[in-house]
Amino acid sequence: MNTTLIDGCKRNLENPDSFPIPEPEAKELIRPGSYVKLMFATTACAERMWVLTTARNGAKLKGTLSNEPFLLSDDLALGDQVAFTLDNVIDIQD
Repeated sequence: MNTTLIDGCKRNLENPDSFPIPEPEAKELIRPGSYVKLMFATTACAERMWVLTTARNGAKLKGTLSNEPFLLSDDLALGDQVAFTLDNVIDIQD
């Protein structure tokens, strides 16, 4: 993967009213099989995509990209492996 993930916790601290993120307790429940939304940096903004979590070791996780990228189609593809942390998680699909 040749992209940068955005720190959702930092973005939330900068804009708490307009950029909500899951509570820490909800993030602690993320396991293999959980879908999480991550923000991938682009030159102009960011692309938000779902990732299926496949492994977890503490705050470090791995997953498979579950969306077909639009803005980052030259760098990412559906099914690519993604390494991320709990700080990168901006949403969790129940």
